Amino acid sequence: MKSTSDSRLLSMIDRRSLLSLTGLSAGSLFLPSLLGDKVAHAAGAPKRLWIFYTQHGPHYPLWSMRRGGSDADQDWEFSLGDLAQANWSYSLAPLYEHRNDINIVDGLANVVGLVDNPGRNNAHDIGNGTILTGKNIVAGVGDNRGGDMSVDQIVGKALAQPGKKTSLYATTWGTWTPVFSGPGKPIKGVNEPGPLFDSIAGFNTGGGMPGTPKVIDKLALRRASLPDLVREDFKAALQKVGSEDKQKLQAHMELIDSLQKQLKAQADAGGGSGTAVGAGSCNLGTKPGGVAQHYDNAMGSAKVITAAFACDVTRVAMQVHGQFGPAEFGSNAGDVHQDIAHQAVAGNPAAMQMGTYYKKHAEQFATIIAGLKAVKEGNGTMLDNTVVVWATELANGPHGLNRIPFLMAGGCGGYFKTGRYLKYAESGNVGGQRVGPGHNKLWVSVIQALGMPNNSLGVASSGGQDLSGVLPRLKV
Repeated sequence: MKSTSDSRLLSMIDRRSLLSLTGLSAGSLFLPSLLGDKVAHAAGAPKRLWIFYTQHGPHYPLWSMRRGGSDADQDWEFSLGDLAQANWSYSLAPLYEHRNDINIVDGLANVVGLVDNPGRNNAHDIGNGTILTGKNIVAGVGDNRGGDMSVDQIVGKALAQPGKKTSLYATTWGTWTPVFSGPGKPIKGVNEPGPLFDSIAGFNTGGGMPGTPKVIDKLALRRASLPDLVREDFKAALQKVGSEDKQKLQAHMELIDSLQKQLKAQADAGGGSGTAVGAGSCNLGTKPGGVAQHYDNAMGSAKVITAAFACDVTRVAMQVHGQFGPAEFGSNAGDVHQDIAHQAVAGNPAAMQMGTYYKKHAEQFATIIAGLKAVKEGNGTMLDNTVVVWATELANGPHGLNRIPFLMAGGCGGYFKTGRYLKYAESGNVGGQRVGPGHNKLWVSVIQALGMPNNSLGVASSGGQDLSGVLPRLKV
């Protein structure tokens, strides 16, 4: 019977190496269908969710992209890899380098928010209360009005692992929270990278002082017998095959010892670098120091989240970004909220400033992507097994809730097809306003990509619009 330590070891082994060397990979000599997915799942890299949430919303003409003519009544898309850098939008230009790793999602509507009617309620309350819950806000004041549990909390509970954090929640100062444990029950995040680091250091399994690299226990690795780890599966297979295949399987059992030798060699080569076999580079590094601006604050927390993912401290992270100060995006405005966000309409100079505001956020999102791509995991990178969703409080600075912009990065274990600009038809109607699909559907796609069966988030319908099911065209 496999021990707990053996199971832990299997989770560190590169999936493709294990399947290849045990003869279970596609195209191998033996019959992988007989052995099922038991070993593959044990050895596979975990899927992860990172939500990057920003306040206000971009100026749509400086955020969106078109390739030739377009029709708001039609679904269409184009490859970002085929779009010349000069044709990228002003606000999203910093993401050009990562064009094959992202999806730009255009045309969704916060339908439940529109039904809540900004004329009666503060639009910021509506945005924060509905964008991650998919449910109408509750009676109350300010940021206590979330309609239900937010998607990060739902997924965190579903992916929770014993001895690990259910989720990690980072903010910057002065932020409204979109995160809720239930109706009207807001959760506050950790608002500086130093305390955020402290919150995960105790989960480090390196065996040393908090902050030391997490590495594989080489002695346990040498003690483990790989034939023993998979012997049960081979015994089951031997009972199902003919004599010729049985001889092949028995002969192949002897070859599995080479896997153990390779793993030992990998561990020896890793030295004290903190590189875990098949599990990416796990090194929490040192505790971040103090920060003076929102931009640096968020980027410090992003490094902590990346390390937490690499060390498998958690598989879900929520990052909420506060309002930039004017100097952080080159503005001399006295009040970013009133003088820029609210005034960002066509013909007003504030629109260009809001375009620059969101260009700074795009730089941050590009940095997050680059950080995940820098961590090797199996034959790919940590981004390959993660989905990072950039969501905004509102569709734009003047409190719009239609054409809510979303960006997604990473394939989440091959679930999402990336490298595309996806425009969705605005053929619905809420209160006389043309709308595209409800943003709830995007979250349902994310939830299902992470292995959960849920077919709705918050409510299944609102304002006469069907909000259940996945968002078409995202999945491979």
